[in-house]
Amino acid sequence: MSSTKIIIAGLIGFVSAFLLGWVLYGMLLSGFFEANAGTATNVGRADEEIVFWSLLVANLFYGFLIAVTFGVIGNVKGLGDGLKYGALLTFLMSGFFDFIMYATTNIMNVNAVMVDIAVATLMGAIVGAIVGWYYGRE
Repeated sequence: MSSTKIIIAGLIGFVSAFLLGWVLYGMLLSGFFEANAGTATNVGRADEEIVFWSLLVANLFYGFLIAVTFGVIGNVKGLGDGLKYGALLTFLMSGFFDFIMYATTNIMNVNAVMVDIAVATLMGAIVGAIVGWYYGRE
């Protein structure tokens, strides 16, 4: 896989992840996660306090995680494979992260852990499908 194709796929993944995260977490589920926070208080930033550059960098890493995993390690090509492996990768990644956070912090309750894993898996499936589709267009 060429470096150019991986970079383009990473940028496509970045934009997809950013937009999906904004819609799913920022718009649709923000109230749910506020209602299912743990006992820690004042850990979430108000909209006007969000460190936007950091949000962009995080989604850039996300896009390139999918692009590099699919293009270099997994050789995933096609919408269906991308959906399947994007879901699997993010299910394992979010399960690891969320259960560690649940075990070691008071940021969210177990309901939020389960919903976050489900939403992250859905998001990964969609981003994976988009990146897989891009890789499959030869």
